[in-house]
Amino acid sequence: MKRARNVAVLIYEGVDTLDVAGPLDVFAVSSDWGKDLNVYTVGESGASVTTVSGVVVEPRYRLADCPAPDILVVPGGLGS
Repeated sequence: MKRARNVAVLIYEGVDTLDVAGPLDVFAVSSDWGKDLNVYTVGESGASVTTVSGVVVEPRYRLADCPAPDILVVPGGLGS
C-alpha cells in the first residue's frame, strides 16, 4: 500500500490569502480527500498569522514538528 505524500503549505505574516487557499483546495480535492496526499499548513511557530487581506489563519503544524513534506508550497505575499 502506498503512503500518502505530504504537502505542506507555508504560512507567514502578510501571506497572500489566495496563494494559501488555492493550493490547499486544489491539492485536497485532487488527493481523493487524503488518500493520496496529506495536505496541511505549517508556520514558523504555532501562532496564528494574518494574511495581506486580514484573514487570520492558524497553522496546523510548526516548522519544528511538522511531518517531513514531500512537496512544499511557498505562497507569495508581503512577507515573501
